[in-house]
Amino acid sequence: MNQIPTLERSTVSEYLVRRGVLAADSPVAVEMLLGGVSSSVFSVRQGDLSLVVKQALPKLRVNDDWFADPGRSLIESEALELASRVCPGSAPVVVDVDAEMFALVISHASADCVNWKDELLGGVTRADTGQRLGEFLAQWHCAEAFVPSTSRMRDQVNFIDLRVSPYYWEVAKHNSSLSRITAGAVRRMVDTRHSVVHGDFSPKNILVGNSGPFILDFEVAHIGDPAFDVAFLLHHLILKSVARQQSSDDFLRVAQRFQASYVEQGSASGFDDAQYLFTHIALLALARVDGKSRVEYLDSAQSDLVRAVAVAIALEPPPTLEEVWQLFERDL
Repeated sequence: MNQIPTLERSTVSEYLVRRGVLAADSPVAVEMLLGGVSSSVFSVRQGDLSLVVKQALPKLRVNDDWFADPGRSLIESEALELASRVCPGSAPVVVDVDAEMFALVISHASADCVNWKDELLGGVTRADTGQRLGEFLAQWHCAEAFVPSTSRMRDQVNFIDLRVSPYYWEVAKHNSSLSRITAGAVRRMVDTRHSVVHGDFSPKNILVGNSGPFILDFEVAHIGDPAFDVAFLLHHLILKSVARQQSSDDFLRVAQRFQASYVEQGSASGFDDAQYLFTHIALLALARVDGKSRVEYLDSAQSDLVRAVAVAIALEPPPTLEEVWQLFERDL
């Protein structure tokens, strides 16, 4: 693959003018947004127009070598178009797609939105957000019929590169006792191909505001196993609950509201096998302390707790979500 020019803060406005997205004769304000590891992301404002520009990176910004096809930006554009169809207003609208630069221009979130991860780590949980996310995810998982047979979302290579290899196989490498369990969970997951999966359904990719949750970062979207999205959100809530033990009951209520609304929408497929789901939660939690993308907010004692409890759950999953939560509530 030829080297693709990387967009910089100093070049974004000129690039958007060339693409016909911005006017050439009006001031532009550009800000590089922080927090992502897989893309360069910029906030761009010109008059009343507010946009976000994303350019997928071939090498992710993590300590270990982690490479992925930047063509995932084209997957994200397809997924966002689908979200606009099945869940209008829940995600950014696509403004421009550049297949040569692997760049995507999308609408900006409303000014009242804040990042849900930041709120959770600050102790603000918003149980109603859990309910709204359950509703969204149930609709999203049931949208497979709207995905054309030729869609890039039907290819799981991106999911393997960005989730299976750096998460699950890293866990198996660091925890030899879980090799068989990990391989079995991965085999079943990649063989399950009946739902539209977001692939990065994490609090950092969820904005909350007056109009409800606004979902970002669809670049790992694919047709696959709905249990992955459910486990991905729940393991993040558990890790933040460990970081803020004093708010553990509040985090559990968010998870319970999420589960209840997801099931009430008639899409129980992400919860229909509790032991399988909890195995994924355990493996994903381990990946965030032993994998290539480790969370930054757990101290060493909390990481040790997560590691010990997650291994125990993977080996013998408890029967209910509440019991999973209780296992992570040990005193440090």
